[in-house]
Amino acid sequence: MHISALIRVKTHKMPSWVGRNLSDTHKAKLRVVTKHIHSSEEYRIKIGDIMKGGYWYGNVTYRPTYCELWTPDLRERTRAFFNYRCVECGKPQNGKKLCVHHVHYNKKTCCDGSPRDLVALCVSCHSATNTHRDYWEKHFTEILKINFGGKCFFTKDEINENPGLLQHGEPECNKTNIRS
Repeated sequence: MHISALIRVKTHKMPSWVGRNLSDTHKAKLRVVTKHIHSSEEYRIKIGDIMKGGYWYGNVTYRPTYCELWTPDLRERTRAFFNYRCVECGKPQNGKKLCVHHVHYNKKTCCDGSPRDLVALCVSCHSATNTHRDYWEKHFTEILKINFGGKCFFTKDEINENPGLLQHGEPECNKTNIRS
């Protein structure tokens, strides 16, 4: 017998019912116990705390901290700058607001002096940016630099001078892709 097979030791014991076909009576008992656990006030509070926001990491809930300048107004001015269209696919904002993505993945970008590079993305394109971050960071930085001169949102003064830039309700976007 190989030495590695001798070293492998089972460190925990699985419950006796795992991998077995359970009787209907046993299943009914498990449902009652599980329902009792999941309907308890303690369980609801625990799950409520987890679901309030942020991400679940083991026994710790992580909530990214945004800068105090990260306001609904800034996000709306960013969407308006990109004509209420996804920067990546050109899909218009319909019903659900576009996500505003931090190009450099820095949630404190408005306050710490780092570049304020933001882009408006549809939910589908925004979810794609969770992987291959180096690629997306470079990709959106180039789009902002080449197509928009490095700018990514309207200033408050620009909005005050031309309030029609902000769409209220359902935006009427033109049909051209913003990247063309």
